[in-house]
Amino acid sequence: MTEKEFLKELNQFYHLLKKENQALIKDDGETLLSIVEQKESMISVFEAYDGPVHGKVQDRLLAIQTVQEENLLLTNQALSYQKMFMDTIQQQLKKNNTVYAPNNQPYQISAATIINQDM
Repeated sequence: MTEKEFLKELNQFYHLLKKENQALIKDDGETLLSIVEQKESMISVFEAYDGPVHGKVQDRLLAIQTVQEENLLLTNQALSYQKMFMDTIQQQLKKNNTVYAPNNQPYQISAATIINQDM
């Protein structure tokens, strides 16, 4: 593979990472799945190139690294948010919701929910 062909592939990969970035920001899981498949298919391009890495190729690789780091940060942030959300729900479910009725018998109040179902 020539340097020019490799640079073309790098540009495609860069634009794919930018799409992934937008999908992460919008929390678009379906798009993310298709992007991951496309990224996996491009791995062979990086393994096949054995030419020089300088000039435009090096600049594009640095840009790819920057976007990839940002995508990793967004992914970790989303995972952290989901974990915190699930932990909060689990804590609410574990709380003892027992109150006493007028006859001093335990009365279980309705479980805590996120959405007001009375509407």
